[in-house]
Amino acid sequence: MDIDRREATVVGSLISLGAALRVFRIGTESLWLDEAASVSYVTTMSVRELVVRIPWTDNSPPLYYLLLDAWTELFGVSEASVRLLSAVFGILSIPLLYLIGKRLFGERVGLLSAGILALSPFQLWYAQEARAYSLLLLLSLLSYYYFLRVDGDGTAADTVGYVVFSVLLGYTHVFGFFVILAQSLYVLLRYVPATEGLVGEEVVAWIKHQSLIGLLLSPYVVVLLVRIVAEQGDVWVSMPTLRSIVAAPVVYFGTTGSVRRSIPINLLILAVLGGLTLLSLTPLLRQLRAGEWPSPDTESGYATLNALLWFLVPIVVPIVLSVLLTPIYLIRYTIPASAGLYLLVAKGIETIPRRNVRLVAAGLIVLTLVQPLPILYADDQKEQWREAAHAIESNADEGDLIVISATYVQTPFEYYYEGKLAVVPVEEDVSATALRSNTRGHDTVWLITSHVKDHERERLRDLLDDDYVRVDEIQLNRIRIQKFSTASA
Repeated sequence: MDIDRREATVVGSLISLGAALRVFRIGTESLWLDEAASVSYVTTMSVRELVVRIPWTDNSPPLYYLLLDAWTELFGVSEASVRLLSAVFGILSIPLLYLIGKRLFGERVGLLSAGILALSPFQLWYAQEARAYSLLLLLSLLSYYYFLRVDGDGTAADTVGYVVFSVLLGYTHVFGFFVILAQSLYVLLRYVPATEGLVGEEVVAWIKHQSLIGLLLSPYVVVLLVRIVAEQGDVWVSMPTLRSIVAAPVVYFGTTGSVRRSIPINLLILAVLGGLTLLSLTPLLRQLRAGEWPSPDTESGYATLNALLWFLVPIVVPIVLSVLLTPIYLIRYTIPASAGLYLLVAKGIETIPRRNVRLVAAGLIVLTLVQPLPILYADDQKEQWREAAHAIESNADEGDLIVISATYVQTPFEYYYEGKLAVVPVEEDVSATALRSNTRGHDTVWLITSHVKDHERERLRDLLDDDYVRVDEIQLNRIRIQKFSTASA
């Protein structure tokens, strides 16, 4: 694929802008619960344990943790260090989406979609988080890049690239399987009608590719199926609501973290995105209305169908599975679908015939993306565990006790806490007798609650109220610290 100097300059500028936004203030905020879990895994487990234990105990396969383990060996486990790996994945995603957009729809769509990816607060958020989501997007893009090459005039090397990156995608996150499913649906919709229901050579080749991918992913698939059966009904993910489903496109364009827009503004953004997406689908819809299946012409059918499936399948299929089996849908898990939507929106802008209207549409999209950035960078968004640890280190006395609301919440706190006080985790169903046994002999107790429901927090507070008096309270982002003392203290 040829790229001229002007084009290379624009792409380079987008990469530079995206890189600057992804590393700016990357280590400023505390690690939140899930990030601290990532660090805990790689600092307490061997490579063998990451490979063998993680699939059975974590919601993600081990690939990201293996990469983070190697990364932290080189760069340490500071906030900036552990997040920088995700930033690198996010930066690499920008030119990849450009190449995919150019191959599907042409240079302008490639540049527009890459620009959206570079600026999106949703992408910036997960490029500054020590979790697998930025890697999930990157591997989705790599899988699609080689998928398009194989679907065209691909070589054996392209086939190897597709298989390798699709397998890595599956070992990054279970939602990577929905990306592969979207590609499979595209192949079936493209080639089966063209052969009047017969299985042509393209479909046969695809079956071979998928069989190899399935074989290489089978160790994790077996674990996944066993866990689904064993843990049925024991899930923490809520059932998707109409609001959470409709919110996905808006979130992809900027409503994330503590960035909250009013309902009318969100509806306006949704309307603009919907209108541009419909514009991008015009050639496909025109042919379908005429009773014709799309031709291979990229302007009229298959490219649009490809992007549409990329956007819809990683959202719709998890929603259906959530309703029929067990809830698995979270918007952040659907990050691969955002790339499909960026392509459709960029294509919609490019489809507008009048230049001044195109510029207005592009300007609205840029405004939507840029408006949340000051909030994203200026305000504390994540759980303030650094501040929580500092508050107790500064105010607690020798002999005090720290009670924390769950064992897993202890992980981010102890990442920062350098004091010598005992830290006792208690679960929400702890009995009064057990809690009193833990606190006996301590005149002052510091209760830290996070990731608990209000009634669970109130129950712990009420249990301590039986023996202590509340004398202070500190409210931080998603963390509450309450100080309890005896009357004598």
